[in-house]
Amino acid sequence: MQKAVIFLYLSLFLVLGFLLGLFSIHYTGHQTFVGNFTVNVVSTVSCTVSTDGMNVSFGSNLEDGEVYNATKNYNYRTVGTSYNITNDQTSTTTMNVSIKGIDFISDSLVLKIGNLSWASNDTSPNGTNLLFPGMANLSTSYSSLNLASDLSAGSTAWYRFWIRIPDNQPGGSYQGNYTLLCQANNP
Repeated sequence: MQKAVIFLYLSLFLVLGFLLGLFSIHYTGHQTFVGNFTVNVVSTVSCTVSTDGMNVSFGSNLEDGEVYNATKNYNYRTVGTSYNITNDQTSTTTMNVSIKGIDFISDSLVLKIGNLSWASNDTSPNGTNLLFPGMANLSTSYSSLNLASDLSAGSTAWYRFWIRIPDNQPGGSYQGNYTLLCQANNP
């Protein structure tokens, strides 16, 4: 009898639970799951430096106390510069170009890279701003002033160099280099 009372109370509890909405059973015939997607889109930059830009010379027999143009500053299409960098058509974004250099060395002699100045223009190889003394002196760290900013795919920036040989600079065959850094300009 005690089992019958427990069964009756349990049955009553379940029936009242369903009637009062305490328990509900929904059969939909399907089940839904939500998943997440992650997509990493990479911006690519491909830049090309002109052949002349890879081997910049200031001539020979330079005298101290004077300023000299790089030999191809006024060489392209009559008076334009031959030094340029292009954001390739395959790039997927605009790019910024930064520049830095190292000191010129001749055996134990040093000609500081700060004696070299540069200017750039992204509309013309003979832009009106491509004149001495230039826009900035080169340093051993990337300049806060970009050689090119927001250069779109397929576009070119031109640049010129000048070197000032300090008074009493010892004679020698000095070698140095510069580095151009092409970086995606992501919005």
